[in-house]
Amino acid sequence: MRDLHFHLDADCGLVSHYPPGKPYDSMIEASFADRWPPKSSWRLEREVDLVPIPGSVMIPDFRLVHPDGRSFLLEIVGYWRPEYLRKKFAQVRKAERRDLILAISERLSLEKAGVDLRDVPARVVWFKHKLTPKTVLAALDD
Repeated sequence: MRDLHFHLDADCGLVSHYPPGKPYDSMIEASFADRWPPKSSWRLEREVDLVPIPGSVMIPDFRLVHPDGRSFLLEIVGYWRPEYLRKKFAQVRKAERRDLILAISERLSLEKAGVDLRDVPARVVWFKHKLTPKTVLAALDD
């Protein structure tokens, strides 16, 4: 029996039969990315990290990378149902990531959903209608 090897790369010409996905999951994400300052020393990357949690994974919306090697993960929590909020914050607690920033809409009723932020290990930033890069960048300096 002999070993055979198969090699694929970006230039192989294969095309997926799946339709391309949307670049952003929400208008909040799209607006945030569109307004990211091009001269910022922090580079914004879209959905590049898988965060393992027991029985699943979490894919944060963005990763912020600084030339000095620091990086943070950003998860935007916009308008969602109470069940989703409970699941999302349970995932954040299980992930136990200190490099995670949660951007949370002030319009969400976390108390009604049974979410307690006191035991969430992530940094939290709040936004009303639009999440601004300035708000997130300020949280990176904390």
